Amino acid sequence: MPVEMIARIEEVLTKVIDPSTNLSVSQLGVVKRLTYQEESNRLYVYKDFAGTNHKCMVCASMLGMQETSLIDRVRQQLAAAFPLLTVIVA
Repeated sequence: MPVEMIARIEEVLTKVIDPSTNLSVSQLGVVKRLTYQEESNRLYVYKDFAGTNHKCMVCASMLGMQETSLIDRVRQQLAAAFPLLTVIVA
C-alpha cells in the first residue's frame, strides 16, 4: 500500500469520532486491519468489536446499532477519500 494512501487512511480513522465515547476510531481500535487490492480497486476494512458483548439484550442491541453506525461512517469517509476504490467492510 502506498505511503500516501496509508496517511489518508490514518487521517480518516482519526477524524471519525464515536459520539458515545468521544474517541476516534483510531483510538478505539475497532478497525483491526485494512487490505488493499490494487488489481480490483478494492479496500477491505476488517473490524473488531471484541469485548463489547453485553448480557443485557437491550444493551447488546443498542451497542450493535452504534457499532453498525460507526463502521458505516468509516466506510463512507474512506469511500469519500478514495472515490476510485470500492470499500468493503468484512
